Amino acid sequence: MNYGPGNANLQSKIFFIWFGCCFLCIAFVYFLIYETKGLTLEQIDEMYDEVKVARKSVHWLPSNPFTAQRASTAGRGGVGPGNSKVGDTDERFEKEGIENMHGEHGNTT
Repeated sequence: MNYGPGNANLQSKIFFIWFGCCFLCIAFVYFLIYETKGLTLEQIDEMYDEVKVARKSVHWLPSNPFTAQRASTAGRGGVGPGNSKVGDTDERFEKEGIENMHGEHGNTT
């Protein structure tokens, strides 16, 4: 930045070095970083297997959308074994006299 003997004497030319670095960063992101917004880890893994060029990943669609996965899991009553359906928990609370999420106690009679 300084000028004189023993210095690079760049002064305002440092802008061109900064611009070159920014341009390289933009090219790196455009050509080498995949678009993963809104995808699950499984879908990202599938995309890396199917899409070979990162800039084409924007138009890639998963074979099994997240909404279908979620509906499938919800239809089974959740992820783990022994999970009950939503309506079953209210009935169980009433039988056991447990306070539900609204602060009401079941089995009040």
